Amino acid sequence: MKIQEKYKYSVFFRLILRIVLPLIIVFSTVEWYNYYNTKKLLAIANQKKSKIIANEVKTFQELQDMALDELEKMYDVRMREFSEKLISKYFKDTKNIKDADLQSIRKELGMKSKTEDIYIINEKGIVINTTFKEDYLLNFFDFGKEHEDFLRGIFKKNRFEKAQFTLEKNTKRLKKYSYEPTSDGKYIVEIGIYSKKADRIIQRIENHMKKLTKIDSTIVSTRLFIGADKPFSLFKSVILSNDENRALFKVFKSKMKYYSEEDKNNPNFYAEYMYVPRKNSNLYKGSVIQIVYDRTKEKENIRRGVLKSILLAIFVAAIVLVVSIMRIKYDISTPLENLVYVFREISQGKIKKSLKIKNKLRNEIGGITDLTNNLIDALYRVTSFVDQIGKGNREIDFQLLSKQDILGKSLMNMKENLQNLEEEKKIRDIEVEHQRWASIGITNFSEILRKNSDNLEKLTQNIIKNLVKYLGAVQGGFFIYEDDNPDDIHLLLTAAFAYNQERHLERKIYPGQGLIGMCALERYTIYRTEIPENYAYITSGLGDAGPTSILIVPLKIHENLYGVVEIASFTKLEKYKINFVEHIAESISHTLSTVKNNVQTSKLLKKSQEQSEEFFKRKNQLRKNIEQLNSKIAASEAEKARLETQLNEKINELEDSQQQIKKLKQSKLLKMSPKA
Repeated sequence: MKIQEKYKYSVFFRLILRIVLPLIIVFSTVEWYNYYNTKKLLAIANQKKSKIIANEVKTFQELQDMALDELEKMYDVRMREFSEKLISKYFKDTKNIKDADLQSIRKELGMKSKTEDIYIINEKGIVINTTFKEDYLLNFFDFGKEHEDFLRGIFKKNRFEKAQFTLEKNTKRLKKYSYEPTSDGKYIVEIGIYSKKADRIIQRIENHMKKLTKIDSTIVSTRLFIGADKPFSLFKSVILSNDENRALFKVFKSKMKYYSEEDKNNPNFYAEYMYVPRKNSNLYKGSVIQIVYDRTKEKENIRRGVLKSILLAIFVAAIVLVVSIMRIKYDISTPLENLVYVFREISQGKIKKSLKIKNKLRNEIGGITDLTNNLIDALYRVTSFVDQIGKGNREIDFQLLSKQDILGKSLMNMKENLQNLEEEKKIRDIEVEHQRWASIGITNFSEILRKNSDNLEKLTQNIIKNLVKYLGAVQGGFFIYEDDNPDDIHLLLTAAFAYNQERHLERKIYPGQGLIGMCALERYTIYRTEIPENYAYITSGLGDAGPTSILIVPLKIHENLYGVVEIASFTKLEKYKINFVEHIAESISHTLSTVKNNVQTSKLLKKSQEQSEEFFKRKNQLRKNIEQLNSKIAASEAEKARLETQLNEKINELEDSQQQIKKLKQSKLLKMSPKA
């Protein structure tokens, strides 16, 4: 049997690796040991080299501090004089210190406008006034806790305090500062002085440190930093990356004597950091030396050595591999080809018993062959089972190969899930049908309510007739809630329908009387399936039929009752039908409310019209009486006056009555308008 070329030696390689792999591991271990040992030795050498350079940088720093210290002594006296004059003369009263003209004050003191500046700092560390406008509103506390503690200490000590040269934020030049609080302790007067001599000292030291990088070709740069919270260099040309800032902050905070870190953007570069304490500084009490190395050449040399060793190991392993293949190829080739053919057929979905292999081997490959034959039998049984399931046979059983037969258990679960899905589909189909039935019913009854909204009797008759038919019930009754007379509140049967025949019965039911009265009183739906034999005669008022189930639903809007619907059926009403009746009950209630309001409005209008006609009749009669009285005026003037007074009173009474009728009509119309 022929097999695909890509499978031919896969097992060979696995077997040969058992022989070759130990050799490769030994060679690799030795080479990796040499690699890491070489790296370690180089790292130690670089660390020693860094310490030598650090000591030299430390010496440069001490020389720098000494030179700057001598230079600072020249300025300390001058700065103290300026500070004392500012405190005692100009800012003895700090009331207007924020608006003080510092330019004029600087000129009066004889300070140099180009190199000497005055700053006023408040208790929050903010520059509120200065001759150096670039630093106006600068917050010194933003420079870090070290700077904040220094300024707060000046407020507490209440004395003149000098500081060393430091890098000015905007100009990137060295500037010496002094600090002294005002008499009231609310502000600090700061004086800053530039010095070209200090710039030259720093430049010389910077040039000298650059020469250190030429000692070794692997050194990229050597730099010095101060400022624990926000590290910076006295050299203007230095620009720090975010990673360098983070590393410097870490070294300053923990005062690490040695720390190294690779450049994330270029793995060939790495930096070493060494913390050096400073004794002659009251603000910046420590510094960090940074030395950046380029390990490109070192890595290349190490990489070449490792590559040579790996090539040698591969060569030796290849020789061993070829010899091993020649010795074991004929012992395992044919059985493996048979197995590969079988599994290729299986992978293509060809499951048949003719794939079973005749096996005479009694070694590991023979065991694999037996297992393969068992697998073919199992897959054949699986395909037969799935085929029966696909044909709809849900009664077929499947025998598990063992307790751990995951595939068999999954197939059994699949069969159960399919059965469950079929049941769920039936339930969903029923629910969809119920929803469709309810939607059609809502549409139909909306049309009935719209068409008959002007005739209460016709409306109720159409509602109960169509509702009984649509529910498949046998009879029904529609009761209107009558509460116009507080002394006679009752439910009036306005429409009934039974056995496809409309029934016109007059029947009163009072709240609390029977199930219908109870429904009206409690305002909740009543559904009963256990009904006494004489119920229809005693309570329902629907005739002489004995229903199996009865449904009574209140017609209400919120808690305002408008009527009750009673439905009787020879069969039990399903839940979805009860929900449907409850749903349309609210729409019926709104329609009843509108119809009743219209009826009341019509009654009021008719009554108003009748009263108006009566008013005009009385008015005409009174006028006739006046004419008769005028004819008898000579007989009795006193009688005439009395009759005129009486006439005017009657007229006023009639006019008041008409006004009350109009107001009552308007109030009824206003009550009707929101519901309409």
